[in-house]
Amino acid sequence: MRAALKKQEKIMTKKIIGYDPYQKKTTYFHGGNDGQHHVSVEQETKHIIKKAKDLDIDYKSYDLVGTQKHMRQVAEIPANLYFELTQKLGEPKKNKKAWARWLNDPDNKYFRTGGGNI
Repeated sequence: MRAALKKQEKIMTKKIIGYDPYQKKTTYFHGGNDGQHHVSVEQETKHIIKKAKDLDIDYKSYDLVGTQKHMRQVAEIPANLYFELTQKLGEPKKNKKAWARWLNDPDNKYFRTGGGNI
């Protein structure tokens, strides 16, 4: 009987409370019998990683020579990951070294769009 009660206490409901088709992002509400409630966001990233890979393939290092293009896209990062990183690392303009370190990490190479290291 106690095992059945413990199982009931751990049961959490998971309900969709929002969906963004453009970003392919789903927001869930998690509620449990113990009174704790959570909101989580999941985002499909296959299309973002594919776009970053395509941009990386199209990268030409000589493309900036003799032009007025002084800025270039260096990464394609999902929105919810970007906001999580800004809380952790600060804004990219204010903490360039930490962002470059994160992007140069081999685990995060799939988000880079401009060939090589940053």
